[in-house]
Amino acid sequence: MSVSDPASDPVRPPASASETDEAALLQAEADRLAAEMEEARPPHAGPAAQVGAALVTLAVGVLGAIGSYGLGLGEPARPGPGLWPFAISVVIAVLSVVLLVTGRGLQDTERFSRASLQTLIGLATLVALAALLPLIGFEIPALLLMFVWLRLLGKESWRSSIVISICAVAAFYVLFVLLLQIPLPRLI
Repeated sequence: MSVSDPASDPVRPPASASETDEAALLQAEADRLAAEMEEARPPHAGPAAQVGAALVTLAVGVLGAIGSYGLGLGEPARPGPGLWPFAISVVIAVLSVVLLVTGRGLQDTERFSRASLQTLIGLATLVALAALLPLIGFEIPALLLMFVWLRLLGKESWRSSIVISICAVAAFYVLFVLLLQIPLPRLI
């Protein structure tokens, strides 16, 4: 079996000079963007941050496993309400141990900065949603959560934040309450 010459291949014509130049320009642009992204990235947090993150997630996994075990795991034929939270908590704990053992040399953690506050705001709004859900239903907390995430965290306009928040909560209501008939705490 002979190997054909790409220049004489009738199916694929040889690359022209303009195609070669275009490919080089695209590669140069990709290299430039990669360099800009690397410059904009916050500095590496170091091994202590890796260990700290692993210990925090390990604690979350262990506490989650203990709490879900208290709910009852059930039997294989009749799983209890704690089965899936228990399984997920065990996976979190195992992955945390792996990160604790192997993660000290990784370079993917970033130092806390002003941008890190967005993560804390997102977490605080989720906690607020969970706290308000049984008290006043899901409509108002979900609406506020969507609005805060879109307007404050996502920097969307007032109009789009309001419209998207209302439409998303209405869609959740139709899907989960009307169609799937999930018994969510609600006002309506």
